[in-house]
Amino acid sequence: MRPACRGRASRAARAGRARALAALLVLLPWAAGTVRGAEGLWPWEQVPADALQQSLGVRPSPALLARLQAATVSLDGSGAVVSAAGLVLTNYHVVQECIAALSGPRRDLARSGFTAARMSDERRCPGLVVRQWVHTQDLGAELQRALAAAGPGDDPQRVRAAELTRLEAACQQAHPDEVCELATLYAGARTVLRRYRVWDDVRLVWAPEAAAALFGGDADNLTYPRFALDAALLRVRDRHGRPPAGLRPLALATRPLREDEPLFVAGFPASTERLRTQAQLEMARDVTLSRAVADTRQRLDEMQRQLAASPDLQRASRSLVYDLENAAKQQALEAQALHQPGLLAGRAQVEQRLRAAWSRSGRPGDPWADIAQATALQRELAPQTEAMALGGSTLFARATTLVALASEAVRPELQRLPDYRASTRPAHERALRDESAIDLVRERADLTQALQEALARLGPGHAFVQAALAGRPPAQAAEALVAGSRLAESATRRRLLDGGLPALMASTDPLLALARDTWGVRRELLWRQAQEVDAVIERATRAIGEVAALPELALAPDADGSLRLSAGRARGVVTGGRRLPWTTTWGGWWDRADSFDQAEPFRLPPRLQRARARLDPRARLCLALDADVAPGHSGSPVVNAQGELVGLLFDGNGGSLGYAWGFDANQARGVALHAQALQVALSQVYPGRHLLREMGWPATAASTKIQPAPRARHPREKR
Repeated sequence: MRPACRGRASRAARAGRARALAALLVLLPWAAGTVRGAEGLWPWEQVPADALQQSLGVRPSPALLARLQAATVSLDGSGAVVSAAGLVLTNYHVVQECIAALSGPRRDLARSGFTAARMSDERRCPGLVVRQWVHTQDLGAELQRALAAAGPGDDPQRVRAAELTRLEAACQQAHPDEVCELATLYAGARTVLRRYRVWDDVRLVWAPEAAAALFGGDADNLTYPRFALDAALLRVRDRHGRPPAGLRPLALATRPLREDEPLFVAGFPASTERLRTQAQLEMARDVTLSRAVADTRQRLDEMQRQLAASPDLQRASRSLVYDLENAAKQQALEAQALHQPGLLAGRAQVEQRLRAAWSRSGRPGDPWADIAQATALQRELAPQTEAMALGGSTLFARATTLVALASEAVRPELQRLPDYRASTRPAHERALRDESAIDLVRERADLTQALQEALARLGPGHAFVQAALAGRPPAQAAEALVAGSRLAESATRRRLLDGGLPALMASTDPLLALARDTWGVRRELLWRQAQEVDAVIERATRAIGEVAALPELALAPDADGSLRLSAGRARGVVTGGRRLPWTTTWGGWWDRADSFDQAEPFRLPPRLQRARARLDPRARLCLALDADVAPGHSGSPVVNAQGELVGLLFDGNGGSLGYAWGFDANQARGVALHAQALQVALSQVYPGRHLLREMGWPATAASTKIQPAPRARHPREKR
């Protein structure tokens, strides 16, 4: 789901002790006696099996967890292995960039769809990589031993860094065919080493038309009920061009899914920030998100104006427009989520538990007060630092990097801005030497918007605004700055990088001159931000993380792009006094399209129009579940208690948009494509029966009709 994914998926189990679990057993408004989904994105090694047994009545067995681990993969979202020959099921929107890259003027795959009749017809997705998590090792004991063996004059931070480097190198040497990665949990309180299998030969096998996959466009995005076929099939191959060895595909569920049935979701959620304090949530609600919404909407409006005149640009930028639409809506809903009493009350309860644990531990200080003070200063600094960064302008970002690297290099290491110290320099240099083309049409639009924003925030009398505009309107200034700059040329950037400060001082490039001449005032603010805000918040958050990591609190660590498990039930939602069903149907899809007279973005593609007469309108299409969901879960498999595939996560409703900070089970829903809808599509709409056979799925979908709920019995009626 984010940054380029709209789907989200699973938010499930922060239950641990009986006391903590009791707080999670809140009843849904219409379903007395059933337990709602619980908060938590659980690493595999921390899955709270006992708590899930109590809350859902189902315990995830070691066999189920092993099966899900082997079958769940990461790409630009998540996916599921569905055949031993390497088929991977994911969302259409996850592979949009691949589809755009494989399209051209003669054949637009987003318009026509794509089905490979044979393996030889499958088309390689440039740059797409699939990863499978293998193992996680906790490094706490190793780090303690290294620190204990250090001498009295050794710097603990250097000892720790050296030991981590040694452990990562040893892992890579022991497992040369895998990738070893260091990661931290609980704001750095725990350090782990993860291993992944990686495949970079990834091929497109099947994708529907964009009109089917993204039906409803921005209007339906992040809503429920939903009607869309947001799915695609890929194939992974090893370095020899063969299916990777040892794949364990998920099987299709053998019985119909029922309302309130317990479900598990496995995926790779990108990030959450659930250790944020009340002061930080208020900052996000009142300042950060409101600005982000306005900035993204302005950028989207400008992009749409450009696209109106160019079909070629429309095709090339379709994915970017989708991302901007998704981001604008998502940011607005995130801001709304921070006004929801359920989410804020849940965060307050967690903070109270953490404060109580802090007090019991006898630790000195008050990290929550430290963060509140730093956040107050951040409110003061942010409008200036953000405006002078000219966010969105790639060329000005490159100019700033050149100036910062050269000017910070003459300072002692610890007096440099943290973003430009020795450890970060290689990454900056790679970005500057990158030969990828920069779209100057888009650059002018982005720079115009950034200059308009700087003028609005700082005022016409500010030194930075005067230097940037030089008395010109923002659009005219942007045109002149881009036209006069050669920073889009990688050779120019390399020459300036290699020439250091003398080359920068001698340059007459207007964008570089702007970055150079305003660096003094910008650096002063950035230094205060680094020392008085970022460093304070980092120390305090780590202190809170050390408490959050205590096993007795049973709090899941924040998402970080690693494999996580969530749990919940197939369940509808009550929104605005309306009860919405847990599932939608193909007939509902036809009705929504017809109700809008098949106008964009509610127009069905011709293939679906032709198939209407032969499809059962009562067959299930999408489903909702009350599992904890987060960006990166797009394409996550949804399985039943037996570990059988029942759905494919592709979105969340508006109530799920507080995912970064917490989970409100009364309103948050993940939205998934019903697995049997894919079965119907491949057997009755698209020429995909050979793919069903490869997956071991029946080519007919006899069990896709809505199953009637069991008849309610009178209390005195005999069974």
